[in-house]
Amino acid sequence: MPPRNVQITYLLMILLWTIPIQAQAQFATEGAPTDTPDPEQLVETALAKIEAGDIDEASRLYDQALRLKPTMIKLKLLEGLLYLESIPKRGAEALTVLGEYNASKEGGRDHRGFLALGRLYLDSRMYQQAQFPLEKAKQWAPPTKELRAEIASDLAMAYAGQKRMKKAIETAQEAAAAAPANGDIQLRLGEVAVMADESDLVADAARRAIAVFNNKLRDDPFNKDAYEKLIRCYELLSALHQYYLRTDPDNGEYYHQAAILVVEMAEIRRRYELLNARDLIVKAIEKNPQKIQWQLDAAKLELELGGLDEARNRLGKVLRDAPDNEQALRLKQRLEALQTPGKRP
Repeated sequence: MPPRNVQITYLLMILLWTIPIQAQAQFATEGAPTDTPDPEQLVETALAKIEAGDIDEASRLYDQALRLKPTMIKLKLLEGLLYLESIPKRGAEALTVLGEYNASKEGGRDHRGFLALGRLYLDSRMYQQAQFPLEKAKQWAPPTKELRAEIASDLAMAYAGQKRMKKAIETAQEAAAAAPANGDIQLRLGEVAVMADESDLVADAARRAIAVFNNKLRDDPFNKDAYEKLIRCYELLSALHQYYLRTDPDNGEYYHQAAILVVEMAEIRRRYELLNARDLIVKAIEKNPQKIQWQLDAAKLELELGGLDEARNRLGKVLRDAPDNEQALRLKQRLEALQTPGKRP
């Protein structure tokens, strides 16, 4: 009698011969792993997530790509950007890995690594060190006007920080002309103009930026960033008029213009604090949404800030639960008056 292992081999051979060819193929592939994600695509998706502000998802995708292809150089770019988004920012680590990426063949033609490095130096007021990576970022950036304008705006500040004022103004004006609807770029032009003592340019840039940020607040009355940028714009104009008062203290018009600015800035700061109060009330409501008075306080703030849709929805919920609430009814009347054509909060 053949040995036992030989008998088992014969039996397996007979079994395979009796299985149809199609079934054998299915048997051979059954349990095979599904398609493995492309690590390159994972990194690009993670970079897009960072751009969108979803840092947790970007970090998860980084970990996944790192397991699949730990030697991929583009991971250095992603790692550096994640360091910059961490709290607190890990600038030293970002500096190291971004430098490695930018020195690589692939990174040497990718504007993203140079831009991140340049902005890191710029935030640290290391203007001379910021210049080269920002110039490289501008060189390799895709032909998108808005992006190139943003990079040029950063580069203008790097020049200004080195007291290269003519180059700074030229670059800032180039950026502002390419992106006239970008309030941040117009504001940056104003800030560079202050450093260069270009008073007329300061006023023009600040006013253009104010118009942009006011439009943003009309679209989104709770846009905190727009309020913060508006305050910076008015600070520029206020500093400019203080300069006018020092150079020509007998000119009454300068005093009048300065007074108007003080009133406008006071109103912006007041509304900014109302927005902070609204944020706190909303957090309170999240803890206990049944508090009618809290809902009414939030609706009142929303009316003040111009958030008519939010106030209307909130008052509708209150009046469904308490149809005779006098404060809610008064606020509703006020809301209806504000919705009349030509009326503004």
